[in-house]
Amino acid sequence: MANRRPASDDVGSDIRFEPHPVRRWREAERITLDGRTLQPNGWIDAVAPGRGGGWIVADSANGELVEVDREGRRSGTYGGIPRPDAAPSALEPDGDDLWVLEQSRHRLTRLGRGGVRQPLALQDDGEGLPRFPSAAAVCRAQGWVAIADFGNHRVQRFALADGAALGAFAPAEAGPDRPVQLMDLAVSPDCSKLYLVDSKGDRLLVTTPEGELLREVHAW
Repeated sequence: MANRRPASDDVGSDIRFEPHPVRRWREAERITLDGRTLQPNGWIDAVAPGRGGGWIVADSANGELVEVDREGRRSGTYGGIPRPDAAPSALEPDGDDLWVLEQSRHRLTRLGRGGVRQPLALQDDGEGLPRFPSAAAVCRAQGWVAIADFGNHRVQRFALADGAALGAFAPAEAGPDRPVQLMDLAVSPDCSKLYLVDSKGDRLLVTTPEGELLREVHAW
């Protein structure tokens, strides 16, 4: 998890970024990043485990993946030079590489520590490719990735091998004037369920990968 909060209650206070793991629904530890970790006006949208118990944090404002150690000190940059227009919004580890969801580029790229690899060539299912995707979840056992297509209010799945379209679905709206706003998603360990965060509807949706609704949990 990555927590963003003002350093104080003063107007214009700096924003503090605190990656921290949660185990068994409880916070296990917290890392406060100092001012030298991110570029000016940095903004963390995703975190992934790094080397030696550290972290890789996605600075979406500067298009940079920053490596930090367990004490929150910058130890390097993952994947080469910053790409200011990339806006990385989600990170999915895959072996020694990362799947990076580049929101402003509307694409998913597999990135190695040494630099960029070829983006996954997503194939159009006839209803359009993802627009401003907000999250991705990889099912390694079955070889597919689910993408929260924020701009089109739906979930799309693609084959990791060649980007072939495997189906898409649009959850029902939560009510009048509450269109689906997919902010995050995750896949269960056995790949039988997707967990979707609908921020506009204040709810969590549990579905099958094909879109069958299994459970709906409301925030209140």
